[in-house]
Amino acid sequence: MAMQGNKRAAEGSPTSDNRQSTSDTSNYSRNASASNEPDGIREARNLLEQIFTDIDKMPQSEEGMAFINDLKKKKEAMEGLYKEKFVVTVLGRTGAGKSSLLNAILGEKKLLPCCTINACTSVIIQLEANMANSKYEAEIEFIPEADWRQELQSIDELLSDEKDMDKQTAEMLKSKIRALYGNDGVGKNVEILMEMQNFSHLFEAGKEYLSSDNVSEFSAQIRNFVYGGTSIKRRYTTQYWPLVKCVIIKVPNAQDLLGNLVLVDVPGSGDWNKARDKMWEASICSCSSVWVVADIDRAAADRDAWNILDSSINYLGPNGQCQSISFICTKTDNISSSYELEDEDCVTDGEATSAQTREQWKRACILDRNIRAKKIIEDDVCDQYEQLGKIEVFTVSAEEFRKPDSVLRPEETEIPQLRALLKKLNAEQSDKRTKSYILDAFGIISLIRVKNSAQKKTILEMEQTFARILEPELQIIRQFMLNTKETFDNILKLATATSANLCAERMLNVIAPAGTWMGYHQTLKSACRNGGFRMSRNGGTTDLNVTLATTMCDAIREKFHEVFSMEVNKKSLFEKIEDFNIISYSLQSCMSQQHVDFIKTQQMILKNTLKEKIISHKKEIHRTIQKSIQSTMLPAYNKAAEVTGKGTMQKMQKILLSHIETNKDSMFLEAKDSMLKRLVELEIYIVNEMRDILMEALRQPLRSPSDWRLPDVDEYYEKMKKRYYDCLGDESHQ
Repeated sequence: MAMQGNKRAAEGSPTSDNRQSTSDTSNYSRNASASNEPDGIREARNLLEQIFTDIDKMPQSEEGMAFINDLKKKKEAMEGLYKEKFVVTVLGRTGAGKSSLLNAILGEKKLLPCCTINACTSVIIQLEANMANSKYEAEIEFIPEADWRQELQSIDELLSDEKDMDKQTAEMLKSKIRALYGNDGVGKNVEILMEMQNFSHLFEAGKEYLSSDNVSEFSAQIRNFVYGGTSIKRRYTTQYWPLVKCVIIKVPNAQDLLGNLVLVDVPGSGDWNKARDKMWEASICSCSSVWVVADIDRAAADRDAWNILDSSINYLGPNGQCQSISFICTKTDNISSSYELEDEDCVTDGEATSAQTREQWKRACILDRNIRAKKIIEDDVCDQYEQLGKIEVFTVSAEEFRKPDSVLRPEETEIPQLRALLKKLNAEQSDKRTKSYILDAFGIISLIRVKNSAQKKTILEMEQTFARILEPELQIIRQFMLNTKETFDNILKLATATSANLCAERMLNVIAPAGTWMGYHQTLKSACRNGGFRMSRNGGTTDLNVTLATTMCDAIREKFHEVFSMEVNKKSLFEKIEDFNIISYSLQSCMSQQHVDFIKTQQMILKNTLKEKIISHKKEIHRTIQKSIQSTMLPAYNKAAEVTGKGTMQKMQKILLSHIETNKDSMFLEAKDSMLKRLVELEIYIVNEMRDILMEALRQPLRSPSDWRLPDVDEYYEKMKKRYYDCLGDESHQ
């Protein structure tokens, strides 16, 4: 079968910029956030505005004003909750092609600086849609000046042992000095450098804001804040990236991709900076989807390409909220002339010119290697990460996607597939936020409606009946959490004993690994200086706390996933929350139907809120083991970090191992007790939150005088009720 090269029609291909010009965007709405919001939210907001307009026209009493102010606070809180976005974190080694990939997906060529031999993106970049105007905008946050001084002291100390340091690490440290102070700064002590600097205004401001209508101009503006490395052309230009904590970039005309999403581009190498290490951990723990980007040649054959994901599993799974993973193999167009096709006949075409035959051969090779790479990754890699959710593999060429005369069809570059994935996630998050917003609006309208209804019983009678219904339902939650705590207690009792027996051996494998190279003491010292954590340049991490916690975390993994699974199952906490229900005949017999309807909306809101809160608590509960161990080990880390001179490595190892031996029995018991305590706190939080919110739903409409009424909202109520159940796809309540 002959494989024809596919010349892309000029009118259907991406342009070099693939953006509208400034003149084309002159009619762009300045109220983009309003024009792009879902119909359900727009309708809910309009109805609430009409209701509050009617309320403001009414004569107000002191008692009534308190009730009205409470309603307005609920409305304001809704707007804040509506801003929550789905986070996609992009991980990859330096040079993997992340910036080129993101530019292609966003329809840009020049937005993000792309790696060259001497340079790459060096800071965390958060990409969002600009919902307010048609400009490219950036918010740049800087580390505090005290942190920079401390980092300079660390660099000075590390470079004092440069003869024992690998050249790549030494050059990375020097590049920070050169970026801000030029070549003259290398070798200067901290005080001299602090006197040399002419960027104190950045520390004082804390943030810098940039914007432009033109993408090329904007890219040039942000270049020195995100771009690491040096080049002959730019070596005399001050580069501020060593001072940057993170950069938020808002992209115009990207609502369909990023209206409800945030893309977080995380650098693929550690740079010995505490603030950015914490930002890295925070971005990993908060992401709901992760993209692992690797050069296709390395993706299938080089395990180092996956170090960054291996190091992130602990933060993505039990400590995070990751629901899916995408492996993205880039640079598929980089085909060696020595590549061997299994079927050479697939490019034979007697009528083709030699140039066409070369293009046919290249296309056949790209597609053949894509198939092979996907099979290898799916067979050899994906199984290791199934615990983190759904896994997809993409083989991508940003370069071929941009070419008007590409040898690949657009879909064969798989950029359209990644765009479709983002659009799908964006739409799903929009649906989720819309349901939440409409339900909250439904709750406010229900509250006004019940305030206007007459009650059948006294408040005391209603509270007594309500308590009789509520407490048994809360007891189910209590018992589930008690059983969960007992199960974890039994599992961890065995794990603590095993941990005490294995901890020294496991720690030794990390602090003195086989084949330890000269200068490894610098990596170990950096980890100790940073509380036991160090990210390496190849994307891997040294985490002494995770090493010590391994046995305990492995022991509880299966049960922890079962209890805190975000998918409702019979053994999960989410299932218990979902089954919770106080709407009964007894409740309906003691209050008006309007009041019952209001409590029902509050129960639905409560369930949604609790599920989000449980995810946050889940992260903290699992991290408690590592944090408790870190707390015990901190004196040893601090002491080891201060060691200098001959035999530094051996002295540091001795300090750490001696501290472990002295504290191993109490250290793991304390970690166990800390986690169990957090479980008890979660149980108390859930039960109290349920009781407090639902009792408030009972009492709130009864606070103001019974003869004081608000405008009639029955018509609005029916509209919001229909809208809400339309969102759920549930016709049984209509």
